[in-house]
Amino acid sequence: MLFRSVSQSRYQARIYTDLGKCIATGHAEEFRSSSQINSTSALENAETSAIGRALAAAGWGGTEFGSANEVQNAIHQQNTPKKRAAKSKDELLKSINDAASPEILAIFWKALSPEERESVREEAAAKGAELKGAKNA
Repeated sequence: MLFRSVSQSRYQARIYTDLGKCIATGHAEEFRSSSQINSTSALENAETSAIGRALAAAGWGGTEFGSANEVQNAIHQQNTPKKRAAKSKDELLKSINDAASPEILAIFWKALSPEERESVREEAAAKGAELKGAKNA
């Protein structure tokens, strides 16, 4: 075991010849929060993965270094866009005001969700009406 904490485990496995020469090494790291099974068995999964990688590196365990579960999880993470927390109206307006150029503003706008865009439109309309009213007074 290389490292263990409440939230993660890191293992290294080595394969040695009868003469004590290291011929293969495998490493693995697991986080308790990454899956249901890791919430209770991250330590065991890291150990098993490290051993499997060392065996594969030595040519005794197949040629695939990732377990089927690891590959499936990696594909899922790759195909699932990361969700960010929605910004409050004040945060959205600050970001718009802080935009240093029209290009940055365009990038910011494209990243907004439809709900966030509508919130900004409503605020802009209210501000425009406020400014128009002050100008006519």
